Order: sequence, then C-alpha cells, then structure tokens
Amino acid sequence: MGAVGAASGAGTFAYFTDEESFPDNTLGAGKVDVVVDCHGCLTDDDGRVRFDLVGDGSSDTLDRGDHGTERLSVSVQTNPARLWLGTDCPPAPDPLGDAVRAELTVGTRSVSGSLAGIRRELVTGLRIDDADGSPCLDPSDDSLEIVLDWELPQTTPQSVEGESTSFDFQVYAEQCRHVPEIDAERSNPFAGAARCPDPCVVCADDTDTKVGSLTLKYLGSETGDIVVTGRGGPQAKDGTVVFSGSVDGGDSFLIEGGDADDGRLPRNLYVDDSGATGVAGAKIHTSCSVPLAVGDVFPERDPLYEVAAATTIDGEPICASTEEGDGDDHPDEDENDEDGDDDRDDGPDCGVCGDGNGRLRDLTFRYLGDANATIEVTTTQTGPSTGATVFGPADRGGGDVFVADGAGVAQTHDGGFDGLGQNTTVAIVDGGDAGVSTEVDIHTSCSDPIAVGNTYGTDDDGGPLYEVVAGTTTRDGPLCVPEDI
Repeated sequence: MGAVGAASGAGTFAYFTDEESFPDNTLGAGKVDVVVDCHGCLTDDDGRVRFDLVGDGSSDTLDRGDHGTERLSVSVQTNPARLWLGTDCPPAPDPLGDAVRAELTVGTRSVSGSLAGIRRELVTGLRIDDADGSPCLDPSDDSLEIVLDWELPQTTPQSVEGESTSFDFQVYAEQCRHVPEIDAERSNPFAGAARCPDPCVVCADDTDTKVGSLTLKYLGSETGDIVVTGRGGPQAKDGTVVFSGSVDGGDSFLIEGGDADDGRLPRNLYVDDSGATGVAGAKIHTSCSVPLAVGDVFPERDPLYEVAAATTIDGEPICASTEEGDGDDHPDEDENDEDGDDDRDDGPDCGVCGDGNGRLRDLTFRYLGDANATIEVTTTQTGPSTGATVFGPADRGGGDVFVADGAGVAQTHDGGFDGLGQNTTVAIVDGGDAGVSTEVDIHTSCSDPIAVGNTYGTDDDGGPLYEVVAGTTTRDGPLCVPEDI
C-alpha cells in the first residue's frame, strides 16, 4: 500500500501489496491512477490538498455572512479502487476554523460542524468510494464529487478578526483486486492516526478550569483610562488593581493573574473606564462557576469590552463562545470564601429583589437626560454615620450607563453582606438639563420590588431620568427582568 497525494488535474499512483503471506506464489502489483481535479485549491509535494477560504467579494478576508462552496472531483484509471479521505489536525487554537460552519458531502455521506471540528473528526479517515452504496470506484464510472459548503455566521465574535484558516486533506487509493471487501477497512491508512488534542479548555461549572489571563478588546470609540480591580480569591480580598492604563478604541489589553500562588485571576473583575467615552461599569466573573468564553461581551446590553482571548493558569486557550455573548449572566460568588474554592450554589438563573428576598450588590443605570451631567451615587451604610459613595462623581452623556457598585460596602444587618444599603441616592452634582430631578432617592432594601426596566426620577420633558438596565443580587446572580420573575 502506498499513500498517494492529490494534484490538480494530474495523476498519482497507488501500488498493491499485501501483508498476508502466500508461500510458493508470486503476487503481481497492479497500478491505480488517481486523478483529482479542483478549482481554487492548492497542492504540495506531499500530495496534500488545501482550500483557503476567501470572502464573497474580491478581498481575501472573510466577513460575517460570507459563504461558499468548494468542489473537488476524484476519478480512477486502470483499476477499480477504494478511496479514503483523511485530514490533519488544525492548529490549536484555530479560532476562525472553530467559527466557520461547514458540511463536507460525498454522495449520500456527510459530516458537518465547525470547519476545524471536521478536520479533527476526519483525522482517522473517511471511506469515500462507497458513499453511493457500491464499493470500489471503477474507471468507467463518473468521477466522485466532494463538496465542501461553508459559512461564517453573522454571530461570529469580533475576536476572530484578522485570523485565517484552511481545510487540508489527503486522498489515499488502494486497488480492489486481491483484497476482499470484508478486509477493506484494515486498509484505511488513517485508522491509526492519533486523535487531535483538545483545541481549547471550557470554562464552565462542570470543570476545574482556573482562569489565568484575560485579553479584553476595548470597544469604545475614543481613548479610555481603564482601571481593573479584582475581588474574591486569596490575592484579592480587599480589592486589587490588576490593570491600569490608557487604551485606544479598538485596542486590546491583557489582565493577568497577579499575586495568587497558582496564578489565577480574582473571582470578580470590575472594569472601569473614566476616559472620553464616559461609559463605565463592567463586572466579569472569572471563577467558571458559570460559562466564560472568548467572544463574551460586557456589559451585555451596551457592550464596551469583549473577551478577545483567555487562558488557564497552565497557559491553555479557553474556548470561544458557541452562542452570541454570555455577557453579564455571571453571578457573584461569596467573596468572603476563605478557602478560595470556586464552589457554587445551584440557585435560579436570576435574582429577585423584592418581598425581603436577597439584597442588592449593585445596580446599573442608564442616564436618559439630554445634557451631559456629573453624577454621583451614594448609599446608606449601617454603622458609619455617613453613607458610602458607590459611583462617581463622573460625567455621563445621554444614553450612557453607570454602575452603583456596593461590592466594597460592608452592611451589618441581615447577617452582614457587601452591597447597597437601605436607601441609595442618585444625584446630579453639576450640569444636566434644567428642571430635572437633581436628587433621586431609591429604596434599595428590597422591601419593594426592583427589577431590570424600573425607571426613576424625571427628565426635562416629564419622562424618566434613569433606567435600571442590569443588577446583581448578593445570592442569586443577575437581577431578573420582569418576565423572569
């Protein structure tokens, strides 16, 4: 048996041998000519065939929504032959290959999934000469058509921008004479190939993954002065700055594990931008008690940061999201957990603030005024005679969001917790439209229901001034929207 290559429009050969011994007999070697014809594929001296995916237009780059069909025909000459198609492992990681959805079809047989996934699956070979039910491709038969349909979904994460991928494979032929069909599978030259290594590590609640680094892409249009602090975990009990710097819109920045013995990130990251965009307040949960993936965006409703890459404490790449942005669906863990374990309570998918159920860790508001305003948020605190500032003072424009974050505010009632107190005040300390509510008091003890979509205050036209767009409870994760209650 000889492994054969495939060349566009050229013949390649396989010669018959047999591992069985036939004493006192001489076996003749039969020749098989294999002709592979394709358009848009590349070959090399080892007989490998490669399709490089290109966009629908004249550009050699791909855009979301691009799709295509690659066709390749295989025929044999001289002798009937069995054919196998085998791939090699894609690079690890292969973010674009994992994003492209594809289907490889030969006759009635097909394999579908991500482009990289098909390459991983077919590394042990696929028999193709019998795809229409009749084994052995005959020289008198029409050529066998191999079709690769592919598409880059509209939901592809921005993090794959600039990446490249390809589909690489080989064709192997063996003449059918002298080898009965019952023994044909033993002739598959790819059968003993090692399985491809796992391309990435999943960060989810059924794994022991520990996140060692995050690369965030800043989605703002202007330069931002970004500070990232961590809470939770042995190195971040009281809040630790893990990144601080000026980042231009569209650029990425790296957050690494810091001072923990094993190099893991704090369980909660608080990302604040005090730059020209005036948009701030993203919280990223990194303990893997719920999924975290490349492509996730934060905050979910008005994304300002996208996870462009992530690694474990061992440097292994963390997988990309298979869904469109998990965003802020990341609950808090007990930040006072002294053992640093990533334990998780099996609670509901969202938290309810009302009728005495739970407390609020934070609230994210959207400012609905027209004129820029300097906003400050304070909350009452049990024990000290004065309240605690949980946001600002910072400038916000119409439509911008801000987070009243009580993560560092210790409350002594209800057994003790870090979060917003009985009452929270949102105040405009400078600027703003004439006639708006300069101070808005919100009862945040949860004796009255608070949910995503609640509005407070009055703007200059009589409409609301602030809208709750997100929040986190102290026990049950993200604040519910009304239909989830």
